Amino acid sequence: MHRKKILTLLMILLVALVPVVPRPADAATTLQVTMTTDMATLYPGKTFTVSVNLPNLSTVASAGLASFSIEFKYDAAKMTYKSFIASTDGAAADYTVDTATAGRIGVLYLSAAGTNKLKPGHRIIAFTFTMKTSVTAGSTSFNITQNGPPALEFVTMSGDNTALSLPAVDPVPTKTVTVGAALPTDATLSALTVDQGTLAPAFAKGTLIYDVSVPFEVDRLVVSGTPTDPKAKVAVSGSALAAGATTEIKVTVTAQDWDVKKTYTVRVARAPDPSSLITPTLAPTSTPSPEPTPYPTYTPYPTYTPYPTSTPGTPVEGGGSDTMTFVAAGFGVLALLELLAILYLVSQMRRRIRPTRVK
Repeated sequence: MHRKKILTLLMILLVALVPVVPRPADAATTLQVTMTTDMATLYPGKTFTVSVNLPNLSTVASAGLASFSIEFKYDAAKMTYKSFIASTDGAAADYTVDTATAGRIGVLYLSAAGTNKLKPGHRIIAFTFTMKTSVTAGSTSFNITQNGPPALEFVTMSGDNTALSLPAVDPVPTKTVTVGAALPTDATLSALTVDQGTLAPAFAKGTLIYDVSVPFEVDRLVVSGTPTDPKAKVAVSGSALAAGATTEIKVTVTAQDWDVKKTYTVRVARAPDPSSLITPTLAPTSTPSPEPTPYPTYTPYPTYTPYPTSTPGTPVEGGGSDTMTFVAAGFGVLALLELLAILYLVSQMRRRIRPTRVK
């Protein structure tokens, strides 16, 4: 028990005797200011950016930048100012950019102590320009100069967010860039070939659409294009073909002037799968039984109308009825007479052939 107390007292004494080492402040060093362009060579008619960078800000002030003021100069005879791009750390609302004078851009960034400070990083602001089309090949330059307060002034925030310091600034060298000649704008092909089938119509650099037919066995078509300008770039969209359909393969040519493009289209018709063309045998269709023919509607015989009875003494027109009656009566009398005659003849004959009795 006593040992534990002794050890505890010794530990407390040890801690008390260790000197307190203060946290080191931000290293005092020279703040570097540089400029970079997004293209190594600038071209007439093209848009580009120039960035102002503080590459060692994190070393000079790890807590960030409280404020700065710069004066950026450019050649207004060769380029036109378009806009500025502020730092993307959320403090863009604190920027003030003055472009009242051609060839000069004044930039001021102010921040209350400890708030909205620019955090350590490289780019603090970038300017967008368009090179004039009338510019010939050569060079141009950009400068950050100090023409009096508050130009070229950087105030950094110290580590405890309370003290401000004004670091020394390295002399900012003039940024000189190359201006090239106007870029060629030829985005045509001098040749267009396919590894299967034939282009229709035949290739001509001014014709942009072609047709090719291939059998079902060809499932890929390699299309190749040769640019008229050897420095132009050619990109082909693909080569896979869909069966029984038309696939468009795009050949895009980008001139050295990257804003100028031309697209050639090859429409490839691939035959369908032959197995899909077999006509299936269909089950016979049953013939419906004909409906019975209905019996005809019965038509009754006409009602018999007797001949009109002739009135004695009144002749019937035409005399047809009386004549028939008399003829019938005559035939009846004749038939009776004939029957009597026949009976008479028969009796006579029997009498003649009767055998004679022998006495």
